[in-house]
Amino acid sequence: MKNYRFIFTLFIMSISMQLLAQDIKVNAYVDTNMLIIGEQTNFYLQIIQPKDKFIQFPEIDDELVKNIEILAQDKIDTGITQDQRLFLSQKFVITSFEDTLYTIPPFIFTLGTDTFKTDSFQIAVNLMPVDSTFYQEHAEKLIPVFDKLDSTATDSTKIAKIFDNPENYNIEWTFQEFWRDHKYKVIIPLIILILTALIIYIIKRKKDNKPIIKIEKPKEPAHFIALRKLEKLKEEKLWQQDLIKQYYTQLTDIFREYIENRFDIATFERTSAEIIISLEISKLVEKTLIEKIKFVLFTSDAVKFAKGLPLSSDNDISFDNILFFVKTTAQTINVNNQKTE
Repeated sequence: MKNYRFIFTLFIMSISMQLLAQDIKVNAYVDTNMLIIGEQTNFYLQIIQPKDKFIQFPEIDDELVKNIEILAQDKIDTGITQDQRLFLSQKFVITSFEDTLYTIPPFIFTLGTDTFKTDSFQIAVNLMPVDSTFYQEHAEKLIPVFDKLDSTATDSTKIAKIFDNPENYNIEWTFQEFWRDHKYKVIIPLIILILTALIIYIIKRKKDNKPIIKIEKPKEPAHFIALRKLEKLKEEKLWQQDLIKQYYTQLTDIFREYIENRFDIATFERTSAEIIISLEISKLVEKTLIEKIKFVLFTSDAVKFAKGLPLSSDNDISFDNILFFVKTTAQTINVNNQKTE
């Protein structure tokens, strides 16, 4: 009795599996089975199944089979058939750079322990151009080769020659393809060239005691600007109001700006000592004037960084020294409004 129950159970399970298999259809195909080397085409995995089943798609990595590359992979699309079953489809973009006849094995969908296999098919990748005349002339030789191919490829206009052909096949080479394959060969040397030119420029500017970024000189002569600002500073009477630090900050800024505009010597990113050295190296200013500037700059540093408190006479001397320096080194303006040194 137990044997009968076991046989009956197997019979019921067998019938159930047959009904399930009839209710699930899987398919794998390509848009065309004939490719020229490097050409792209679409490959599809599809399944029609009941709505209440969860069937796992095959896992595909970077290649469909060896030497057939997957360039892109879409997400699984979902639809409903007329008989209210679920239709799932996934598209892949494929290509190959090896001319041969590839056999694509079945792809396996899984439902628990049950599996559903697609039919195998073949893809021919060829170096030669499409030649339907050749196919017609050699049909007897080609038919055995293509008998195993999918029926969608039996159109002779889609059949490429698999045999050697002495003719060259010219494929247009687009800029996108060139950039994709050689962009780093262009970008890296270009970056090196730009960096080299920039380093040379910076070294040269430093050697000439000039700012890295050249500041365009104002149309107004440098001493006009400096004298106007000195007059304004004098009227504000900052040190008389115990605003000593603010007074020296503005006074030395006026001097620094004047030096840059008058002699094209960078000052705002340099210390007082560096400014003095730059003036001495340039030999554009007499030593007696440099000594007057030393007094102003070092007094200013003592006020700003060491909380020094200069005498009232020192404040006046500092102002007079800057004023004297500007007037002594000012450009001469002739009647034709042309500047002379």
